[in-house]
Amino acid sequence: MESIEAIIQQQQLAGKLFGGFFGLEVEQHRVLTNGKLSRHPYPAAFSSRRHNPYLKTDFCDNMFELVAPPVQGATAAVQNLKYLQQIVNDHLAADERIWPLSIMAPLSADDLAFATTFNTRQWMADYHDYLGAKYGIARELMAGVHVNFSLHRDLIAALFAASGQSDLAAFKNHLYFRLAQGFVAHRWLFTYLFGASPVLANPLKGMPDNLAFPVRSLRSSDFGYTNFSSETITYSSLGAQLDQLKRFVAEGKFYSLHEFYGPVRLKSRGANSDDLIAHGTERLEFRAFDLDPLSRAGISNDTLNFLEVFLAYWLVADQEADLTEADEKNQAVALQHPHQEFDWTKERGLALLDNLDAFVAKYGAPKEYQA
Repeated sequence: MESIEAIIQQQQLAGKLFGGFFGLEVEQHRVLTNGKLSRHPYPAAFSSRRHNPYLKTDFCDNMFELVAPPVQGATAAVQNLKYLQQIVNDHLAADERIWPLSIMAPLSADDLAFATTFNTRQWMADYHDYLGAKYGIARELMAGVHVNFSLHRDLIAALFAASGQSDLAAFKNHLYFRLAQGFVAHRWLFTYLFGASPVLANPLKGMPDNLAFPVRSLRSSDFGYTNFSSETITYSSLGAQLDQLKRFVAEGKFYSLHEFYGPVRLKSRGANSDDLIAHGTERLEFRAFDLDPLSRAGISNDTLNFLEVFLAYWLVADQEADLTEADEKNQAVALQHPHQEFDWTKERGLALLDNLDAFVAKYGAPKEYQA
């Protein structure tokens, strides 16, 4: 197979590089004006959370999960999310507000007990209780944004046709897993740029007592929204990852494949690994983004555009992701004081930004990506 860069240039596919689709999922808490978790029931006007594709709840009934459908480009994706958030705001009680941060405000023992039982999704009751017992209630109450991303279908089709391969599912899995590896290798930079969970009000299970605050992103650290460090899932290869996940489920370490809390997951039509092998990856689900308190939607156009530029660059770049100490690098950046930085952070970050700058210039990216 010719290089991806050569195929894109020969077939004039540069425009498709920046034509990806985003679907956003955001978790946000309803709180009362006195600072406590909202005791108001889930709005009946939203109908069944089991069947409504857009309006759901997560760990407890006051924790909204809004699912914006996929659309092309960051601007439209954020706008879709804002539409759902407006619907939610229109149905809040007079004494309710939406908490804008990933980490909750100080919660009383009564609040934590209430969150433990305030779950009327009976079909999820066993999983809910399992997560609370294993990870602790405070960790399960962490909120954030899940970014679903897919490459333009025409781009995938052209690359597949030029590859000479016969298995489209395997080709898509290889392509998307390579992007996932690139993100994992450079997750520290995304944590550096977009981390926004600096303090902690409610103790987390397994967190050391001597951790100094503020930090850059507690949620992005080993003590945040992730599996325990002893149960870290590999990104060395897709085969190794799927084998490890199946083994963890079979051994009872994971409740199901849904318990994989890695920074990025490959998603197919169905919910199990057999679907992934049979049909191939449909999208990547990035789970490493804190709520952005400076964006009304919880995530900004700029964040999504930067992610897309990085993924487009990594798709074309003829290099393998260096996963050596990737978790350690992200952990160090996540738990660093936000006003500090390592020498290697600056050196590697600026080098990558220079590469991205040259990349968008070479491929004539739209101005929002150049900016």
